[in-house]
This record gives sequence, structure tokens and C-alpha cells, in this order.
Amino acid sequence: MSNRSRWGAYVTPLFVAVAILFAVFGRIPAGSATDVQQAETFINDLGVKLAEVLSATDRSPADREQDLKELMGTGIGFSVIGRFVLGRTWRKATAEQRKNYQKMFKQYVLSTYTRRFSTYSNVGFKIIKARKAGKSDAVVKTALKRPDAKDIQADWRVRTVNGSPKIVDVMIEGISMAVTQRQDFAAVVKKSGIDGLLENLRGQTATTATASSQ
Repeated sequence: MSNRSRWGAYVTPLFVAVAILFAVFGRIPAGSATDVQQAETFINDLGVKLAEVLSATDRSPADREQDLKELMGTGIGFSVIGRFVLGRTWRKATAEQRKNYQKMFKQYVLSTYTRRFSTYSNVGFKIIKARKAGKSDAVVKTALKRPDAKDIQADWRVRTVNGSPKIVDVMIEGISMAVTQRQDFAAVVKKSGIDGLLENLRGQTATTATASSQ
């Protein structure tokens, strides 16, 4: 039995969470051409590791949440993605603001989404196919299977960043949340400036951390 078949039965609903988490990552500056098979293997291997984390019933939800953060931290190009999400404001930001933003963006994404979904269960995951997308990317089409509910179609966009495959976007039922996330950030910046955005991210991350410790 292939790895794909073996682990598909074990993956818990976190993949719904992961899909939503990765949906904040829009298209980023082009990198090296991504091999389609490498992208499919990358997504499959990530699924195996996630399944291991989520099936560790001897660990508390808080511990599994921390394990998930560490795992996701290796599969996402936060610095490049964060720059895209900030949009035009990146060019106007000072070096110190950029540094603080990248740090807060990563903490915000990991804390918010892993906390929200790390306790989900009973969702399967199946790779349907992988294909080339543009000059630099590959897209791995998958199905998120839910008990007594319609499958969720999720297309994972993978790009080679600094020599390693990274997830840079996900389309859920054909819709990417990247633009929405970028618009949300732009709205905060327009109202309160980049320092206001940093404070917003810092506050949301702190609130999530407090909830996780309770």
C-alpha cells in the first residue's frame, strides 16, 4: 500500500485548519521552477507528519498545538508570504517596521490558526493529482473528506523558495483567501498605519496565547 493510501485514513480535521491557514498565503515573487513530483511528495510527506502529530492522543491539545506550530514553521515561507500580504505598504515601511512585522505575522498565523483547529478530528485527506502551474509553481489537487458532509476540494500551490518546496497558497473550492487577507491588512493600515497593524497582530496573538494556556 502506498504512503498516500496509508495516511489518508488517519489524517484528522486539522487539514481543514491547515487549508484555511495556508489560504492566507497569496502568490509571491517567482522563484526556481518547482518539480511536480517533488511538490506532490512534499504535500504527502507533510500529511504523514501532521497525521502523526494529530494521532498522538497521549499528548494534550496544547502540546499537539505546539507540535503543529513547529511542523508548519518548516513548510511555509513566512518571510516571502508576509511581504506579499502587506502589499504596497512593504515599500513604505522602515527596516525596523519590516522586521517587527515579519516576526508578528508568523506568530499571528501560527497562533491563530493552529489554536482554532488543532482539536479537530475525523477528516480524511486524498491527493487527486498534481500539475504544473505557470513558470515557477506546481499545484497539488486534494480532497478533504468529512464524515456525513460533502468533500472539500483544496488545491495546494507549491513553490521552490531558497531551494526548498513551500506552500504559498491554497484554493478552497476554487476560491483563494489571499486577496481577502491582503485587503484586511490594507484596511487596518489605512486606518491606523503600519504600527496600528503591528499592534493589532500583537493583540490577537496575545489573546490566542492566553486562551491556549488556560
